[in-house]
Amino acid sequence: EAAHVIGIDEMEPLLAAAICRASNNWLRDYCDANPNRMKLAGMMPMHDVDLAVAEARRAVSELGAVALVLPSNPVRSRAWYDECYEPFWAEAERLGVPVAFHGIQMAYQDHLARRFMDNHALGHAVAHPIEMMCTLGAMLTGGIFERYPGLKGAFLEGHSSWVPWWLYCLD
Repeated sequence: EAAHVIGIDEMEPLLAAAICRASNNWLRDYCDANPNRMKLAGMMPMHDVDLAVAEARRAVSELGAVALVLPSNPVRSRAWYDECYEPFWAEAERLGVPVAFHGIQMAYQDHLARRFMDNHALGHAVAHPIEMMCTLGAMLTGGIFERYPGLKGAFLEGHSSWVPWWLYCLD
């Protein structure tokens, strides 16, 4: 999966964008094998927001992507409410596709699972639901959904039993 390949903060942004383009092209071909059952969710190169905006446009308009995939962990230590991401949120809202946060395990970025590199079970357990909790919290408390009311979000593979409790905590 491209998310694991680009999950390195120090990666050159143009390289991350090229990997995402290649992965999205491959996914388009793969989904074409059964388009009634498989839909493209395009991987976004969030190392550089302008490159991510360009890939979002291409993925939706040229490849037919139905969602834009982002990691649940911060990229380059920037919270998802960092103002640098505003053009991306605006473009995702304009394109009318959800941003789909998906956890990756032990990215070489600001990731909770990196604390537990010697304990695979614990690393995996925090990699998905706890990172997802932080992502949902950042999007809500950072006002992203308020500023972009048409923006849709998906929070994937992080389980869901924590959602009511977490929303209570955030409230």
